[in-house]
Formats: sequence, C-alpha cells, structure tokens
Amino acid sequence: MKRLVVVLGVIGLLIGCFLPVFSILWELSEIRGACQDCPVNFWKNTTYSDIVNIILYGIVGGLIGGSIGLVMYKLFKK
Repeated sequence: MKRLVVVLGVIGLLIGCFLPVFSILWELSEIRGACQDCPVNFWKNTTYSDIVNIILYGIVGGLIGGSIGLVMYKLFKK
C-alpha cells in the first residue's frame, strides 16, 4: 500500500509537469500556424515564468497525488 502513495505521487508529478509544457507547445503551434516557415524553438519561446510554472505545477501535482495516495492508504489500511 505504501507503493500506492509513491505511485500516485509520481503520477501527480508527471501530470503537474505535463500540463504547462502542453500549454507552451500549444502556443508554439499557434505561432507556427501563423507563420508557416518560421523557425520556432521551444527554449527561445519559453520564458522564465513558464519554467517556474512547470516546476511549481509539478510540485503541487506531486503533493496532491501523494496526499490522495496517503488517504487511500489510510482508508484501505482499516
């Protein structure tokens, strides 16, 4: 059951990191759609706040996933 806490924490961490990366990639695809042959680079179009958001969302997602796993562990332990 302790594995459940870790697994849900890792899943939450991955989801929390994936969502802001997906939004950045969505913005880049809109830029590329507006200009067909423009060279678009992920790191050149990513700002410092985007990177901070990726880290913070990952931490929050990991905490939420871990806490859900902990609650499930406490419920199923009884």
